[in-house]
Amino acid sequence: MAAGAAYAVSTAKSVYTASLLAFAGTVLVALVAAVGTWLTTNYRLAVQLRAEAERLATQLTSEERRQHAALKAEADRLDQRMSHERRLVDLEHARRLFDDCAAAFESARVTARELAAYLHLEHPGRMQLTNPSPANRDATLRVANELHRLELRFTPDHRAIETFRLVTQHMDKRRSTLIAVREARFAAQMTDAQNEASIVHARAALAAFDDFITAARAEIGVLQAAASTPALPA
Repeated sequence: MAAGAAYAVSTAKSVYTASLLAFAGTVLVALVAAVGTWLTTNYRLAVQLRAEAERLATQLTSEERRQHAALKAEADRLDQRMSHERRLVDLEHARRLFDDCAAAFESARVTARELAAYLHLEHPGRMQLTNPSPANRDATLRVANELHRLELRFTPDHRAIETFRLVTQHMDKRRSTLIAVREARFAAQMTDAQNEASIVHARAALAAFDDFITAARAEIGVLQAAASTPALPA
């Protein structure tokens, strides 16, 4: 009977141990499955996040490139428009400058001619007229001022400067010749030699001015060609 009781206890222990092991195995399997699921889910999420990050980075890069291209195109458009406007302003400035030079030369030429005619008169006749010498002086100074403007506008070897400098020099020499007569206190009429020198400088100035006009037209042609490129729309 004691042996039967011992057997029963042993059997009960075996059944308990088996049940415990079975439960532990179930728990372990469930735990492994849970960990596996967690790892699998995390890995899938990590892959998805990495893919989304790469997509966003690619999208941002594309957008940055598009914006950069758009900004560069706009900058190029504005630069071309501003360059066109600068060329138009440059053309207009050159035209005004050449027109001012021509007007200054014409004024100096007319007043020099008036002064020469004035000095040809007899002494009493001159006293009855207004002395044109101050007007001729102012006109000659204006020619010199226009030469200075040309020198500021163009390079020293520009043909317009070279020719207008000759205009200025001959106008100065003609005025000096006429002033030499005036400084003789109007004791007599202008001599033939003085008159001939005045005429020589007048003709030389006129010839130099013709060359200046040719140079001015050539420069205007160059500027017009540069300004002929149409500006891009605003």
